[in-house]
Amino acid sequence: MFNHLRSWISEVRTLAKEADRAVITDQQIGQILAYAPSDSEDAAWPSKAIRDLIEELEAEQVERGIAISRFNQRGSFSKGLYDGGKQERALANQYRIGRMSPANGSVLVRSSGKIADDWDRYAKRADSEA
Repeated sequence: MFNHLRSWISEVRTLAKEADRAVITDQQIGQILAYAPSDSEDAAWPSKAIRDLIEELEAEQVERGIAISRFNQRGSFSKGLYDGGKQERALANQYRIGRMSPANGSVLVRSSGKIADDWDRYAKRADSEA
């Protein structure tokens, strides 16, 4: 299965480059990979095979797609009028903990840090709005 995914991504990226659609294609690939499950052995996100693939690709726009999708996976939410950014800080901390996981390679460490920083910015904004 993993080799099939790797082949598909390689083919899609080649076709996208030929059609001058490499940036959006990489972002879409990242958004797909963002839905990968956690690993069944070490519980780290994403699964080992997907972590290896992301490290292999080492593509900035794939990372961006992952960040966009992980942000959107929060879905709708509610909170009190004066709650501020408490929820967002908790989400940032989740990505910081994942960032420190020895299972994650350099690309995922960098991506997790960027996602955590984004959540921190949203937390500050929510604090000022409260």
